[in-house]
Amino acid sequence: MRLFDALLNLLFPMKCAVCGKPADESGLCGDCREKYLRELFEKCPVCGNSPSDCICGAGFLDHTGTSLGGTGYCALCWYRTDGDEDRVTERMIYQLKNRGLLADFFAAELSRCLKILMEKEGENPENWIVTYTPRSYEKYMETGVDQSEEIGRRLAKRLGCGFRRLFDRTEGEEQKHLNAAERLENAENSLEIRAKKIIPGGKYLLLDDIITSGATMETAAKLLYFYGAGAVYPVAVARTMPRGRGRHRD
Repeated sequence: MRLFDALLNLLFPMKCAVCGKPADESGLCGDCREKYLRELFEKCPVCGNSPSDCICGAGFLDHTGTSLGGTGYCALCWYRTDGDEDRVTERMIYQLKNRGLLADFFAAELSRCLKILMEKEGENPENWIVTYTPRSYEKYMETGVDQSEEIGRRLAKRLGCGFRRLFDRTEGEEQKHLNAAERLENAENSLEIRAKKIIPGGKYLLLDDIITSGATMETAAKLLYFYGAGAVYPVAVARTMPRGRGRHRD
């Protein structure tokens, strides 16, 4: 199999999902990987913390209550909306959302972080179940991709835990056009849970691609707890960076 893969790569070299240059097995070239790693160390412009340690505007945490390794949620990096074209993170997420690329990459990154957090708490990953908040039917039909499902399946396999689809989307507005209050109302009206599939006392890793206001996470967590979940820990590729006067970097 390794010889076949080597021949396949020789005939059809892997290209970076971001810039199109020759890439390694991760799907990134060396330059884009280096930029991504640098961006992981960016800090919140309001509190100066990393994504998983920042609680600025993180009201959704009031409805999860589960901590792993001292954090209330896990997010790899910041998602910025200031149009900085030099940043690679936003371009990576764009390829994920629109083409389903880099799902393996982000699943591997999240798996690495979650294993560290669980080890700190003495948790066995096999005792957890990965679930996710699904994409709207309209966006799925437009792109043919549900990025959270793609990452979730791979993440569960890497952690050695279960994977279940527990939520469905009904018709609702696209979240990115709404303010925080409207996002929460929209999420509450458009997210439904498959209650009969909930394991009483079960521990759930609740996955979304980007946490902005946290409205979807909040609604999903409320539903999971209402129907008997024992623990809900939010997981995301990125969190939208709070707005502040400046940026903190290491």
